[in-house]
Amino acid sequence: CVGGLVLMLIFKDSSITKIDVIPENSRRPFQEMTTGKEKEPYAHPTISENTNSEEEVEGDEPKLDHEEQPEEKGENKEQLSEQEDITEDLREEIENGNNTDEVEETIGNTEEISGNNGENTEEETGMEKNEEISEPKAGEKKLSFEDVLAEDAMLRSNILNNLDYYESFDNTITKETWCYNQKKQDTVNHLPPRSYQHFDISKYDGYYINPNLEVGEKVIYLGFDCGSSTEYTDIFLEALAKHNATACFFVTTKFMRNFPQSLVNIAEAGHVVGNHTTNHLDLRKLSSEKIIEELQICSEYYFDLTGKKMDPFFRPPGGAYTERTMKIIQDLGYSTIFWSWAYRDWDDSSPVEPGVPTELIKKYYHPGMVLLMHVDCYQNGAELDEILTFLEGEGYRIGSMYELIGQ
Repeated sequence: CVGGLVLMLIFKDSSITKIDVIPENSRRPFQEMTTGKEKEPYAHPTISENTNSEEEVEGDEPKLDHEEQPEEKGENKEQLSEQEDITEDLREEIENGNNTDEVEETIGNTEEISGNNGENTEEETGMEKNEEISEPKAGEKKLSFEDVLAEDAMLRSNILNNLDYYESFDNTITKETWCYNQKKQDTVNHLPPRSYQHFDISKYDGYYINPNLEVGEKVIYLGFDCGSSTEYTDIFLEALAKHNATACFFVTTKFMRNFPQSLVNIAEAGHVVGNHTTNHLDLRKLSSEKIIEELQICSEYYFDLTGKKMDPFFRPPGGAYTERTMKIIQDLGYSTIFWSWAYRDWDDSSPVEPGVPTELIKKYYHPGMVLLMHVDCYQNGAELDEILTFLEGEGYRIGSMYELIGQ
């Protein structure tokens, strides 16, 4: 929880109207709420409607050593950040561009900085207004940092001017966050798990699995969460490059601030980069203004480091979600990406032992699977090559998050 409100950057009206061209592949435009039109939700054949049924969990196999049964019915126990809110400092950095020459020189060179183990100082992690990396497509106006700020201001204004509308969406905070259950027979036949959704997440562009696969189609989507600290990013990138696989890295602003070169390496390798907020907080407990700030500072920081727009994918910290938070996130231009498989790889008090990630994947893989792994778990990166080799041997391919949402 964050005490008090952080003052948001104020834009003049003239700056909001200066957006001449927004590229077609940018965030989905804000949809006017007066239309009352919502797309038809897709069918979830694996959804359990009875979230209190004990029958769903009967017959599950015993847990393996050091294994957390993947998100069984109940609370998602991943710890949300309780660190100091850094949004005010970041706003100042974004405005002033407090960079050093070292970061500027390493952008575009993925070799010079490998092996630094993330030992960046505060001065080394500043930002530069970067307008040279991203080249526009033919016929498109080159997107500047000012354009990004202006677009964010417009989206923010659209939401804050309609707060009553957004506050009308349910924001009940339950003990359970995102969770699912995979029954024994499902693991034997490699069928998708059952999710315990509080409501139909597809109404708000929410996904946890690909529901539109053809019969027999074998595809898996890789989602790696990057928190406030990690030194293993290059291990993941090497394995992905070896298999020509594209993943989505969900980054926090703290991750980008502490490891700017790792972030640039991810982007330059052609991977999708999604939003994981600035401070990794439980968004259900935040005001609408603060939710917007958590996402927009993250995306603005990303553009400042790479010159590229953040991809329109969001993963909620700790899997915490309500209809209110998902509606705000949707109208900020994001699809919310949950997961159909994860395990307890984030708990520093119980390090993952060798062989565990591979063993679990071999047991729980399924068509349309959306994976969650944490980049700060060394064993995940060390075994990713073996995992991808196994999945390829089973006839699976790695799909893009854009494919997941139908693009």
